[in-house]
Order: sequence, then structure tokens, then C-alpha cells
Amino acid sequence: MMQGSKRSLAQEALDDWLQPAHCALLVVDLQRWYVDPAECPFPRLDEEWPGNALDAIQTLMDSARAAGVPIAWTRGVEGAPDSPPVLADRWGRMPEEPRLLAGSPGWDWTPVAPAAGEVVVDKIWPDACTSSGLTEWLHSHAELKAVVLVGAYAARCVLATAHGLVSLGYVALVPDGLIVPHPDCPQEAEVAQHVVATSLGYVLPPGELTARWALLSMADDDRRVHSSLGATRSSA
Repeated sequence: MMQGSKRSLAQEALDDWLQPAHCALLVVDLQRWYVDPAECPFPRLDEEWPGNALDAIQTLMDSARAAGVPIAWTRGVEGAPDSPPVLADRWGRMPEEPRLLAGSPGWDWTPVAPAAGEVVVDKIWPDACTSSGLTEWLHSHAELKAVVLVGAYAARCVLATAHGLVSLGYVALVPDGLIVPHPDCPQEAEVAQHVVATSLGYVLPPGELTARWALLSMADDDRRVHSSLGATRSSA
């Protein structure tokens, strides 16, 4: 009985968290320097990297947009005027080209890119929640409870941002396989997901998220149809 009660409570919580008013999708650093093999300067241990992660993220994003889930993007940037010395040293140890200089090919988005009206926040620290632009956006959604995290790199900026979200009082939700590992450390996605699942939030099958958001989108369509029919009858 106790185990069943826990499962029921978790299911009810998930249903609540995935309501568009209660959740957001945060896309971390899907820039060519990070995830495009043609621009990424790091050696790849897996020739298939990044696999089908970008296509899967696009599928999830389409579902989120259709359901009305708010979406924000973070964008890593080099050479910001307020970058602290420790980050200047970090960039100094990076490969020379390509870099994350604004306007460079590596700084640009992959084909998975923001739509009109979606918020883009530049960041200099791994934890995107240190950016006032992101925290202000999160706080502007007064009923927000959970944030779905996708992007790169899994055990670096994504995991750091998950910690930041929890510190702000949000639940971190990570779709299985939709956080991209560093190309020279393919196992880091599994490690990051383990940390999220055991300490920070939940790891969910992407199909579960898309299915739930698809149902919400269909329900919205039905409501619009009924509303339109009601208006038509009233005018008649």
C-alpha cells in the first residue's frame, strides 16, 4: 500500500508540473561550437556524437510549443565585459578556433534554434541561474514549479544549471538522452542523469513528456473548437 501511494502521489505531481502554467523548457547552449561536429574543436571518442540528440530535442520542443509551454535558451559567450579573471584564464586554455565570440560560426545556433518571441539569455558561468536575465524570466512566471532541461554539456552547464534551479526552488526534469555529453567524455550524460535522478529532480522518458504535452495541445484545440461553436450559435 505504501509503495502504491508513493507512485500515485508522484504521478499526480508530474501531471501538475507538466501543465504549461507550471513548467518551462530551458535549452542550454545548443551552439555549433558545443554540438556541431564541424565546429566543435574537441576530440571525439564516439564518432557518432552527438547522435540523434538534436533531432530528439527538436521533437520535444515542437510538443512544448504546441502545448504553450514557455521556452528559454541560454547562449555561452566569450569575452563578455563582466567576465571574471578565472573565466578569462579558462578561455585562454581553450583551442584557438573556433571560439564563442559573438558573430562567429561557433557562437551561432544549430538548426535547433529559438523561435520568434522565445527568450535568449547570454551566460558566462556554467550555472545559467547566475544570469539575472534567466532568473528574472523564471520569476516572471509566477506559477512555475518545474523546469525541463535539455542541451549541452551534460555534466557541466546542464548539471550546474540543474543545481541552480533547485536552489531557486524549482524541480529539475531531464529527458533521458537529451543532454549532450562532452565529445571526449561520452559517459558524462549518464553520470549527470544519475545525479539529477538521485538528488535534484527526475529523469523522464522523452516520449512521456511529448505524449503529455500532445494531450494538452489536443485539449486546447477542443476547447477552441467548442468556444467557436458556442460563439457561432450565439450569433445565430
